[in-house]
Amino acid sequence: MNRYLLFLLLVTTQSAFADGLPTSLPSSLATSIAAIQEEFVPEEPIKWMSGIHLLGGIGVSSAYVKSRDQDIDVGIGMNIRTDVGYYFADAYAIDLGISVVLNQVRKTLVWDTQHTLGFRTRLPAIFDLKNSISFLRVFGGRGPLVTIARGNGDKDTPVEGADRVQAEGNIVGAALGFFQKAKDKTTWFVDLGFSVHDLQRYEVIQEVNGVPEVVDTKNETDGTQFYTLNATMGIVFF
Repeated sequence: MNRYLLFLLLVTTQSAFADGLPTSLPSSLATSIAAIQEEFVPEEPIKWMSGIHLLGGIGVSSAYVKSRDQDIDVGIGMNIRTDVGYYFADAYAIDLGISVVLNQVRKTLVWDTQHTLGFRTRLPAIFDLKNSISFLRVFGGRGPLVTIARGNGDKDTPVEGADRVQAEGNIVGAALGFFQKAKDKTTWFVDLGFSVHDLQRYEVIQEVNGVPEVVDTKNETDGTQFYTLNATMGIVFF
């Protein structure tokens, strides 16, 4: 008998509780749930770009010069870079890039410009970030490295005692990074790159009557190399 009474009590309680439930959620609660869904529900995944695109970024660099006679730690400087490339096959890109590295060693300004042709390939996810694509870029090219001494020449220039020296040589390097899609549909990129600039041809420049002139040219293969490590962050303009 007690068993039947307990069963009847449970059925009655459940029925009363069900009758008390609202048939629809309050508007404020529904709005809150919609906002939470918009915040946390994954957006459409980022895709590898296609066609022609322009990238630009700025970052920091660390440089080091190694030669037969001396090694110089150029220190921390600034890096500015732009790339324009053609992206295809949902995984690859060929681009032309210009990178400018600005550093200073004591009284000498070091200005390294790199004109490169690069090949970029998509990689499996390296960085565990939502809506991102990892990539590897390998590149090669050529460019000038200019050292400007503030004063009457400086021992840190490639040619001691020169006011200004411009050196040219081949460049090779690689960069590892990722594209990141933002909520406003903007695509950012971050990469860490390493390059080696092999310096071979030197032009000594002096001011003659207030006008810079090349006063000497040297072709040397003494193994002088300019190493740079760059961390760059930028945006895909189009």
